Amino acid sequence: MQKCLEMANGDEAFLDKLWEVRKSKEDSQKMSMYPIEEEFLLYMDEAFRIYDEREKDK
Repeated sequence: MQKCLEMANGDEAFLDKLWEVRKSKEDSQKMSMYPIEEEFLLYMDEAFRIYDEREKDK
C-alpha cells in the first residue's frame, strides 16, 4: 500500500477514485484499462479492509 501512495504522491483520494473505476467494468473500459474478475475484486476489497484495520491498531 505504501508503494501505491508513493506513486500517487500521497493522494489517498485519488487512489480511492482509481479503485472505484477499476471495480467497474464500464468505467475501466472508458479509461482503456482491462477488466478485473469480480472474484479478484472481492478478494482485494477484503485485503484492503484487513490492512486498514491493522493500520488503525498501530
